[in-house]
Amino acid sequence: TTGSRDDIRRFINVRSKKEIIFTLNTSHAINMLALGFPFNKGDIVLLSDREHNSNLLPWLRLEKQGRISVDSVPTQLNETFDLDLFEEKLRHQNVRLVSMAFTSNLTGATLPAREIITLAHRYGARVMLDAAQTIPHQPVDVQALDVDFLAFSMHKMCGPKGIGVLYGKEELMGNQYHEKDESPD
Repeated sequence: TTGSRDDIRRFINVRSKKEIIFTLNTSHAINMLALGFPFNKGDIVLLSDREHNSNLLPWLRLEKQGRISVDSVPTQLNETFDLDLFEEKLRHQNVRLVSMAFTSNLTGATLPAREIITLAHRYGARVMLDAAQTIPHQPVDVQALDVDFLAFSMHKMCGPKGIGVLYGKEELMGNQYHEKDESPD
């Protein structure tokens, strides 16, 4: 049989199982990223205005500590994501990380993730998607999206509680993965 990392690798189309970290849940995964991301003074984390607390509180904590600033893109009156305003914020602010719920737990609306990622990368920002609400309802291919980080929980897919996943591109994961220290799946 294959290990759980291989199963996740195939499930979201990850290049290498070195890009998968098991966490307690989505919140834990986002907190790990927030605490481990190499922010500089003046960096901005850009959110949507409809974030779950899991993807809001870690960034607000860092802002309160003076480590980053947080900004958001308001939803348009027709309930769609404003790509023009998003690009405007990327162009005129020091956005280091975009962190957004791929699918909103409030409205069920799914963001135009590929367009968001393409624009963010154009302006030098990394992207983290909270996929907790997306993974159970549609296929997610991290390579096709070109997303830098992605977090989700197994219990949202009728799996066990207490198991989450943080995906990150290998070149961005640092030394958090050590082959020799890995326990068997």
